[in-house]
Amino acid sequence: MRVDQDSPKPTNGHTPKRPFTGGGSAPNNTDDGEQGERTIPDELKLLIKQLRELGVYFSYFVTAKTDSVKLSLSYVVLWVVLAALGFVAVGGLIVIASWLMLSGLAEGLGGLLGNRAWAGSFITGILLLAGLGLGICCTVAIRNRIARERTAQKYERLTSQKE
Repeated sequence: MRVDQDSPKPTNGHTPKRPFTGGGSAPNNTDDGEQGERTIPDELKLLIKQLRELGVYFSYFVTAKTDSVKLSLSYVVLWVVLAALGFVAVGGLIVIASWLMLSGLAEGLGGLLGNRAWAGSFITGILLLAGLGLGICCTVAIRNRIARERTAQKYERLTSQKE
């Protein structure tokens, strides 16, 4: 008979249907071959049942995770679409405001020049292009100056570290 220190001994003389199988280092040596044949298939059935349950739980887990990822992606897509619509709306407002301002300026200049609408539009276009060109030139000059100063500071730090 197998002796397990962890398993309780029945007091009524009956052996349990599923004896304790884990924890002991001694192999299951039973003289009764019938009992070994009875418990091993029961244990295999239990193991198979538990593996099936584990597979079901794992599929639930995977399904929950994929649903969570899908929900997160749908929220991201929703926010991207809303942001794109917002940018389009703001861009449209800026274009309309600019158009109204420039057309009003052109009409005003045309009225000042003796009701010559073409002259007002021409001068407004020239002023707009000149302003854009001046803005671009100033921006490039400022960026070049900042880049030159950063490069000079970088070389000053390198020379001061060597000394």
